[in-house]
Amino acid sequence: MKKQSFITGAVLLAVATALGKIFSAIFKIPLDRMFLHADGMAVFNGAYNIYMFFFAVATAGIPLAISQLIASSSSKEEEESVVSTSFFFTTSLLSLSGALIFVFADFIASLTGIEESASALRVMAPALIFCGATATLRGYFQGKRNMTPSALSQVADSLGRLTLGFALAFAFLSFPIGIISAGAISGVPFGAFLSALILTVFAKKSFLHIKPRFSSSHLKRLLYFAIPITITASLHPIFNMADTITVVPMLKSISWATPHHSFGCLSRGAMLYALPVSIATAVATSVLPAIAESAKKGDTLSLNRDSSMAMRLALAISIPCSAGFMAIPEDILQFLFENSADYQTLIYIALSATLLSTGEVTACILQGMGRVKATVVCALLSIGAKFVFNIVLIKFLGINGAAISTSLAYFVFLITLMLALRRYTTIKLTASSHLVKPVFCGALCFMAAYIASFFMPAFFSILTAASVYIPAVFLTKFIDFDELNQIFSGHKIEYSNR
Repeated sequence: MKKQSFITGAVLLAVATALGKIFSAIFKIPLDRMFLHADGMAVFNGAYNIYMFFFAVATAGIPLAISQLIASSSSKEEEESVVSTSFFFTTSLLSLSGALIFVFADFIASLTGIEESASALRVMAPALIFCGATATLRGYFQGKRNMTPSALSQVADSLGRLTLGFALAFAFLSFPIGIISAGAISGVPFGAFLSALILTVFAKKSFLHIKPRFSSSHLKRLLYFAIPITITASLHPIFNMADTITVVPMLKSISWATPHHSFGCLSRGAMLYALPVSIATAVATSVLPAIAESAKKGDTLSLNRDSSMAMRLALAISIPCSAGFMAIPEDILQFLFENSADYQTLIYIALSATLLSTGEVTACILQGMGRVKATVVCALLSIGAKFVFNIVLIKFLGINGAAISTSLAYFVFLITLMLALRRYTTIKLTASSHLVKPVFCGALCFMAAYIASFFMPAFFSILTAASVYIPAVFLTKFIDFDELNQIFSGHKIEYSNR
């Protein structure tokens, strides 16, 4: 099996993740705009956010943990033992979770305050059966430094959700909103099945044999690595889950006029900032083995090179998104959804894209250097902060409080991680390349979009901002042409003092 470099793997996963999110947006935006609207999307997301929580728990920590165990395995037999143990453990656990969600769907829906989501929960539940296989096999191939199966499975998953979900949402258009949402979410189990199927085909081609065996020692090692990584890498779905649990009940408690509608509007913002975060997470997933290897060898030069490149890629991708969301929120929402209600939520949640993207990469750097406990502490602090901020801020600021709490909690996550990076590692991130240049380029992007919005519609404002931002990135040498060429060619990046 041919191994891929960190850069090649990062780009491949990033492109696949971007395509997956684009397909997801192609699905969700017309679903919102044409069928469900904000109130219906609240019902849809009441179930979808719960699925994404379990999906993230399975596919965030488990693949990374398996990749580390596979990379350190001494034989094919040991690799198959690791994979078999993970497969049967995760499949059993997630199948049980899916069964409980199916049985207690009405109770879960009542807890979230979105009672109409019960049908969607039942339709979604079978998807969890396939998540164990997906998580296990992605981890195996990533441990082999072959990102192609994971990338293709992500695209297949998203396409499955898009095709069947949109078709059944359209077919059930004359039914109540709960049934339309259930039809829309039917694409989730179909996409999960396609994803697992593709990975299974690659596994057979690789002569990987999953046998009915279970190793308690491998399970202990797997959980030792997976649980901390899962907590850190699943912040976005965990925060969405926190909003699903708290926002509607809190809004009802303060007699908010439109709790479902406002939650649907908040979900729009969460969907929009998820794209740069997902790409940054893909970068982080691929950089972890390279950083772990450099740390083990004591190769400070490679460690600084890969860490700096991963950090700057995350910033370069996420900053223009945050700038655009803050500069022209009404125009973007009107362009995408023909509705800019509660547009302030997009302003307040916009920085989450940059804060979480950078935080995820920083966490993976620390994990790659063996500082897993530090990342867990940072993640748990931010999760606690999210719940506290939600309870306090929603009470006084309504739906905007939920958006502000997300950005504040991610800020807590990033700051605590940076402090840990400074304390526990020798990695040097210069203020010029990792703060001044990104902020300068982001400010130019913001101003270009804001000024252009007075003279042209949203799409052309975005193009104008991009035409300013992209040259600024290269002119300031935030990312230079040589690095970009080496990224896409998969060659080793020569380190420069950044």
